[in-house]
Amino acid sequence: MSFIVRKCVRCSVTAQLDAQSIAWNRDGTNSEIFFVCTACKQSSIYPGQPHGRLSDLSGNLDDTGRWYGSEPIVAIPEMPKLSDDIPERARAIFHQAALCRKLALHDAAGAMFRKTIDVATKLIYSTDLRLAGKQPATAPRSRVEGLKNLKIIDEDI
Repeated sequence: MSFIVRKCVRCSVTAQLDAQSIAWNRDGTNSEIFFVCTACKQSSIYPGQPHGRLSDLSGNLDDTGRWYGSEPIVAIPEMPKLSDDIPERARAIFHQAALCRKLALHDAAGAMFRKTIDVATKLIYSTDLRLAGKQPATAPRSRVEGLKNLKIIDEDI
């Protein structure tokens, strides 16, 4: 079996990606190769210039002297399903955070998840009748603590 070793775009583990099939471009040199990660069993597609058919190749394709891309062509993670009860603004920010996380953009994901908490807690303060007349704290952590103390959200959050 032929393979490459890359950081998987699905699970973020540097693992062996086993080649499953090749789709040749019209130029006869360049192709798109379908790989499956041995760590998470999910797929990705990388550009490459293999020499011959996939069945004729074995071992690490990077050792063949031919070019294989370091970045995948296709990485379309599935977005989590969220309740329609969640306001659109909070839902959109959460989806951005989830996308960043799935693409292994961890710093960006952290920033977007923090922004999700920031926006969601402000929305709670602006819409929950039990909080009428109360001003939310400036920092998200303080808002979360205040909402826990008032029994608006669960303590384990």
